[in-house]
Amino acid sequence: MSLAKIQGSVRSFWKDERGITGLETAIILIAFVVVAAVFAFAILNAGLGATSNAEDAISTAQTETQSTLAPRGDSILVARGAGPAFADVESVAFKLAPSPGAKAISLADAITLVQYSDESTAAETIQLGGAAGACIQTATSLWLTGSGDVVDKGEIVEITVTLAGGCLLVNEEWKIEVFPRDGAIVSVQGRTPVELSKNMNV
Repeated sequence: MSLAKIQGSVRSFWKDERGITGLETAIILIAFVVVAAVFAFAILNAGLGATSNAEDAISTAQTETQSTLAPRGDSILVARGAGPAFADVESVAFKLAPSPGAKAISLADAITLVQYSDESTAAETIQLGGAAGACIQTATSLWLTGSGDVVDKGEIVEITVTLAGGCLLVNEEWKIEVFPRDGAIVSVQGRTPVELSKNMNV
């Protein structure tokens, strides 16, 4: 074989890139498959996480719906002093009972909070039966029907919040919230009359 033929064969060998092109295509295809697999795993994982969060939210909502107290009747405001003129409210009392279909709800002192606020008082929170705050002097519970720390079906409990002098005045909006450990927050609110009497239903 002549030298020219040998050189021609070598040149043809180096110019033939069919194998290299096929290898590059395979590498690119494998890279696409890997990226697609990782992306699919990420989407699947995110979907499972969202499903789990949704299930938790639904479960929490069902628990709160089944563990709900509701006010019963009017709130009773008692003015401070003997009269005949009254300047402020000494105590607010209201009744709570389980909502229809609700489960038993604990209002034990150690796990229940009471929060008071009005137009001139920022939200103040104390433990039921606990130490006094700036406005809330005491917050107590009394079972009118039934007994114990748990409000069962058919039972009614009265919450009484005693206030310091000068906290709740005439023609003033007020709100008291009860925070059980389990279940929804119970809110009771109103406005004091423009002229106070000893005992007031609002």
